[in-house]
Amino acid sequence: MECPVCKQRMQVKTIEDVKVDVCESHGIWLDKGEVEALMEVAKKRGEHEGLIKNLSYTMDVY
Repeated sequence: MECPVCKQRMQVKTIEDVKVDVCESHGIWLDKGEVEALMEVAKKRGEHEGLIKNLSYTMDVY
């Protein structure tokens, strides 16, 4: 998959069972349902509040 910003090929990384697209220059890009899946992973780890804070910051930046 291409990065929507720079059109470079992105790497696919797996976080638990969730596959996400990563651009070295522009970060992580999530497909439909991946935010919810990552939230479930974070809840299981007890890290969901930090994830929400980080996602909110990222959305404000872009």
